[in-house]
Amino acid sequence: MGGNLLMETTKSTKEFNSKAIVGVLVFSAFLAVFNETILNVALSPLMKEMNVTAATIQWIITAYMIVVSIMVPITAFLVLTFETKKLFLGAMALLLTGTICAACSGSFAMLLISRMLQACGTGMMIPILMNTVLLVTPPEKHGAAMGICGCVNFAWTSTWTNSFRNSITIFSYLGFQYYLLL
Repeated sequence: MGGNLLMETTKSTKEFNSKAIVGVLVFSAFLAVFNETILNVALSPLMKEMNVTAATIQWIITAYMIVVSIMVPITAFLVLTFETKKLFLGAMALLLTGTICAACSGSFAMLLISRMLQACGTGMMIPILMNTVLLVTPPEKHGAAMGICGCVNFAWTSTWTNSFRNSITIFSYLGFQYYLLL
């Protein structure tokens, strides 16, 4: 039995802490967005590690973004079909499974497939975040709540400079498997 979000909120008499829900979702979305760009800075060392060309290694980024782009509209259907909690846990499970598989991958093909699995979770997180935030906050606080959600992308951008410097250091000394576990 599917759990329509509107039905969930109108039929539910349970009290919930909207700040805690938004906090967990924003943090999870931050991890997903962070995961989206983490390998961008490591393409050159990864090329050497995997012994592939620049054209081949760029498929890690391209495939990831294609899968994310496909998952965003699919999530619109999933939100109307499944309960939000199950959908969130599924998205996080995909992200975690993809991360573990990527860290354990010994070939380019396995790394590519693992990144695509991560992309499925990432592509689901932002729509789940936005929908849920609009459902758990009162209408007069929608603007502020959506502003907080938008900060997920800006927070990542502000950490990019330090991340770049630290990423190359970690990658150089420990290899890509440890780097992916960040």
